[in-house]
Amino acid sequence: GIAKLLPPEQTGTIADKVRFLYRQYLRPVYLIFDQLEELFVLGSADEQKHFAQTLRDLIQVGMPCTVLLVIREEYLGRLYPLEREIPTLFDYRVRMEPMNAHKVKGVLEKSFRAFNITVEAPAGERYQEIIRNISKGRSGIDLPYLQIYLDLLYRESYARMEKKGAFIPHDREMPALMFTRVQIQQFGDIDTVLDRFRAEQEGSIRQALQKTFPGSPDESLHLILDAFVSRS
Repeated sequence: GIAKLLPPEQTGTIADKVRFLYRQYLRPVYLIFDQLEELFVLGSADEQKHFAQTLRDLIQVGMPCTVLLVIREEYLGRLYPLEREIPTLFDYRVRMEPMNAHKVKGVLEKSFRAFNITVEAPAGERYQEIIRNISKGRSGIDLPYLQIYLDLLYRESYARMEKKGAFIPHDREMPALMFTRVQIQQFGDIDTVLDRFRAEQEGSIRQALQKTFPGSPDESLHLILDAFVSRS
């Protein structure tokens, strides 16, 4: 957070801290509030009011500070009360929509070129198989799902290549990988991939918990994860 960039003696309002950062680094400051819906799901009325006043103060001081609010669409209506403090709140907004199959195909083609990945011929069929795995027949594909799917698919392919002892040319920044029809089919659809991703993350968090808090009960992991689940 912002506190890591400030000396211990630096106190005051958030506007004071932003002013210090700008003078220290001579660069515009960006404050990004991701998953803002949690403020309205878990935050108290006082916390919500304090947040609105903080944003108003940042705007009024006229500092070179850009504030980005990232919120799920179904919680967008919760921001309307903030307009009393910030009348221009909705003047600048961007809606991140799910990508259609044509755009996803373009992302796959460009990403594979950038990371030295090829697909088994015919390439068009391999792209469609990947898209079907992620979309499961839906008209749009959410970007986080696309990211998780491709990340796990890449790591699986890389691990398979290492296990075979494949040679990685030293003159290439990225190793050459190929996604085959059989591999894509066996990899599974997005539900299967998300289950694997969740299990992988749970294992990593459980190891960190045991290292930091030896002997902590197994249910402590689920108690921690449950705290991050948004409930209307």
